[in-house]
Amino acid sequence: MDSHFLWIVIILSVLAIVDLIVGVSNDAVNFLNSAIGSKVASRNTIMMVASAGILLGAGFSSGMMEVARKGVFYPQMFGLEEIMVVFVAVMITDILLLDLFNTLALPTSTTVSLVFELLGAALALGLLLGPAQGHLLSEYINVQSALRIVSGIFTSVGIAFTLGTAVQFLARLLFTFDVDRFLPRFGALFSGLALCSIFYFVLIEGLHGSQLLSEEFTAWLDRNTLMILFGIFVIFSVVAEVLRRGFGLNPLKFVVLGGTFALAMAFAGNDLVNFIGVPITGIQTYGKWIESGLSAEAFDIGFLSQKMKAPTGLLFGAGTIMILTLWFSGKARKVTETEVSLGRQDSGDEKFRPNGVSRTLVGSTLAVGRWINGMLPERFQRNLDKRFEKVSSEETPENDVAFDLIRASINLITAAFLIAYGTSLKLPLSTTYVTFMVAMGSSLADRAWGRESAVFRVAGVLNVILGWFVTAFLALITAALMATLMYKLGFWAIVTLFALALFTLVKSHLSFAKKERQLQAELEVLKIHDLELSDVVARSKEQCLESLDSVRKAFSVSIEELSDGNAGKVLQAKAELDKLRELSRKRQMRALTQVRRMSKADVEGSRVYLLLQDLLQDIAQSSYFLTQECATHLLNHHAPPSKPLVKDLRKVEDELCGLLKRISDALRSNRYGHFAEFREEKRKVLELINKELDDILSESSNKDLNKRSAQLASSMLLEAKDIAAVSVRLYRVYADFDKRPKS
Repeated sequence: MDSHFLWIVIILSVLAIVDLIVGVSNDAVNFLNSAIGSKVASRNTIMMVASAGILLGAGFSSGMMEVARKGVFYPQMFGLEEIMVVFVAVMITDILLLDLFNTLALPTSTTVSLVFELLGAALALGLLLGPAQGHLLSEYINVQSALRIVSGIFTSVGIAFTLGTAVQFLARLLFTFDVDRFLPRFGALFSGLALCSIFYFVLIEGLHGSQLLSEEFTAWLDRNTLMILFGIFVIFSVVAEVLRRGFGLNPLKFVVLGGTFALAMAFAGNDLVNFIGVPITGIQTYGKWIESGLSAEAFDIGFLSQKMKAPTGLLFGAGTIMILTLWFSGKARKVTETEVSLGRQDSGDEKFRPNGVSRTLVGSTLAVGRWINGMLPERFQRNLDKRFEKVSSEETPENDVAFDLIRASINLITAAFLIAYGTSLKLPLSTTYVTFMVAMGSSLADRAWGRESAVFRVAGVLNVILGWFVTAFLALITAALMATLMYKLGFWAIVTLFALALFTLVKSHLSFAKKERQLQAELEVLKIHDLELSDVVARSKEQCLESLDSVRKAFSVSIEELSDGNAGKVLQAKAELDKLRELSRKRQMRALTQVRRMSKADVEGSRVYLLLQDLLQDIAQSSYFLTQECATHLLNHHAPPSKPLVKDLRKVEDELCGLLKRISDALRSNRYGHFAEFREEKRKVLELINKELDDILSESSNKDLNKRSAQLASSMLLEAKDIAAVSVRLYRVYADFDKRPKS
């Protein structure tokens, strides 16, 4: 493989760039969450502050590079060929794994993925090499170091959640939700203390191990730490008060922006190793081998156990790529949205669905809460509840914030403290785990998980945490498999897997971009707060026409495919109706929060819009169940209905689809004087359906009709009755609205 090592280094270099992109897309949530969630400034301002922190932090990451070289395995036990296989297997696995989580919009840990990928690849080669060379597996794996790293990562989860909860609880007791009232009393001291903490734990603790500062300057910082901190506290407190009094500026905004800078810097200092540590180690190994002039078999890579410095130029180059990704990655925005939504103060359209575990946890917590409240004096409870009373807001949706500046400050201060301190101890903490659990702890302390949203939020947190364990498992298994294939099949296996990884990434990017365009179109439809009521109703009519067309198509396809026994088209129609049903549900949720903010919308008009959304939800639901029954029958390979039964179903199809078509045409051409006519047509359709149901029951009792066919046909006919009734009610709502006096 000697002649191929240069190509392997080139592959590692490309993988490093790609890993930076997919890694930052996932980890950007760690430092953007608080600033974006609180909307402390414009997005561009937040991004510029974070970019500056990343660039500075990139220069401080050199001390963490040893994790990639010797943190998990003993490099001296591997030859040049084996170590390169480990590195390439780790990088390809990391890229695919992180991109998967980015696509799912779930934050995961780049640190955990790196550690378990190194462990998996090294284990695989240890199992392959050990028996042949007479070595034990424990001679290849640095078990003590690996356990220390893993235990440190997972211990930080509990510490982060506990500390985030405690600090936020104390901060809320001090400031309450009426921040403007208490800011003059405590704002300057709180801001000074917060900025002082940020300065210490990032700009001082974070500097240790950096090659940017001389040892003399670092020693001077150590000797004068207390004096420096006291001076910074005094200066920042005075500046905060001057800004508030003299310029009317909220000092908490500077805390959040400073914290964003600090956390971005800590992120770059701690996590850069996860993206480029392995490739840089591979490049340095190749350089040492070329200098040695030895063959690959004779070359000793034991030098990786020694302390080494990463080139400063490479670090800043990596920082530049991270910044560009931060600005232009759509997946980074999606991952950030997930964490912000889980910590948002108000309830609404939740991202995650509740499950049995979340319901049990919430129910148990409520029971414990009631027991504790029963032990506390009522006066104490009233005073405590008063500190957590929400301040009403008349802000428009564009200015709505997920949480206030107090919580944003606590999230940043606490997370920056934990991450920077861990970095100073050379512990590869998971910045994702720390920042996520701090944010969830502060959300819990802030009572953001109320009775209306708790089961959704807990389900979301459980999904994210489960994803962390999945990360570890997939990283270990996939890296081991990759390393085995590469070692057994040689250089061309490396090239093939590299090409497959790039192809998968390109395909994933194109698919994500397509979904994003569809989502943006949906969001445009959901925006109603800035429209007149007549415009909102007109937009809902477009949705209604889309629903009626989809229902007609689904009904026709279902009847047609029953004879052919082909479930493919029915499943496709069912999927389209499922999207329509989900969109209708979102419209209903948005309507409750947005309709009251529409200009010139009165109570009657609001009721009209909500009623329309409810009817659209009903018709989408009935159509979905109809196709589901048909698809299930076909997928189970049950006998097709008899020709006479299909013929009877076709009669219903002709009548019902004809009614839906005439209603659609009338709505499309704004003809609203046909309600009596449509009501009579509906009556005839219902009579026909009732007759067919009677025939089915009669034939079933005489055992002339297959039981499965009878069940299928009756279910479809019952849903058809609902569709007919709802379609005419929809038409009536639009007709009645058209008769309203025009203002």
